[in-house]
Amino acid sequence: MTGFGEENPEPAGLASRAVAEGTPPSMTVVAAVAQARDVDIDDLPALHEALDPDALDAMVREGSEDLLVGFEFAGHEVEVTGDGVVRVLE
Repeated sequence: MTGFGEENPEPAGLASRAVAEGTPPSMTVVAAVAQARDVDIDDLPALHEALDPDALDAMVREGSEDLLVGFEFAGHEVEVTGDGVVRVLE
C-alpha cells in the first residue's frame, strides 16, 4: 500500500503515523486511515468532505506542539497533534 509518513513504532489506536518532512499532514491522515481500514487511499472518501485539508495542514505546520485536532473521517475518529503525529482511533 502506498502511504505518506512513517508508521509510528508505538501505535496508539488502530493506526499511528508521524508526518514525514515535506508531506502535508492531511495526506498522512488519509494514509493512516487507509492503513487502519486496510484499503487503498483511493477507496476512501475525499478528506475535504470531513474538514478543510489546507486548514489542517496550516494548523499543524504553524501551530504549537501541544495542538490537538480531532475529527471524524471515513467512520473513524482521527487525532492530529502539533508535533506531527496522526492517530486513527475507533
